[in-house]
Amino acid sequence: MRILLINTNQERWPIPAAPLGLSLVASSLRKAGHDIRVIDRMFLFSQKEEQRIFQETIKEFKPQLVGLSIRNIDNTCMSALRYYLPDIREVVTFLKTLTEVPFVVGGPGYSLFPVEALKYLGIEFGIQGEGEIACVQLARALTEGSSYEHIAGLVYQANGSYTGNPPQLIPDLEMMPPAAFDLLDYKKYIQKKGYIGLQTKRGCAFKCIYCEHPRIDGKTYRLNRGSKEVLEP
Repeated sequence: MRILLINTNQERWPIPAAPLGLSLVASSLRKAGHDIRVIDRMFLFSQKEEQRIFQETIKEFKPQLVGLSIRNIDNTCMSALRYYLPDIREVVTFLKTLTEVPFVVGGPGYSLFPVEALKYLGIEFGIQGEGEIACVQLARALTEGSSYEHIAGLVYQANGSYTGNPPQLIPDLEMMPPAAFDLLDYKKYIQKKGYIGLQTKRGCAFKCIYCEHPRIDGKTYRLNRGSKEVLEP
């Protein structure tokens, strides 16, 4: 299956952050045999440029599934609060004029309001929580035309209402392939004084009222000590 993944995040303050979650999902999908293409909106500075890239990529690549990653819902700045979902909905609306394939959305920001965000964006599928396994299962189901209702973390519409399955944590992170940063223009992040994250654990046992990590990543530590994570160029 040809899958187009789009990093929707364009927040460059305080520094640009490369899409780690999207890169991990892309790696799992590629390992499963899918053809992956990534569009990173971080350094697309005009709507005209962005729409041109969308048009050219969809015309040439002909994706069979489009995936969107949502890092945050807002900029967490009370003095100048800005919500990202209206902009992302405009992107979805434009993309749907170019292709009729199904869309799936995920990411930590999406996972906070999975049903509400899916309704707002008008997208067919959502994955709450960790997406590496669920995305592979969804792509397989869509390719085979088989049932997807059992997939952990999947949010979808059925019988006129939205249904969401409880997410499941990946028990052994060391079994997952390293992030596919080769699909990104990572040198641009370095040039723009941004950063490319390296994830060595998931989960947190603390209960900070402002933090969503225990809700998304779980309340127990899961370590990834694999040397491949450290040595990956």
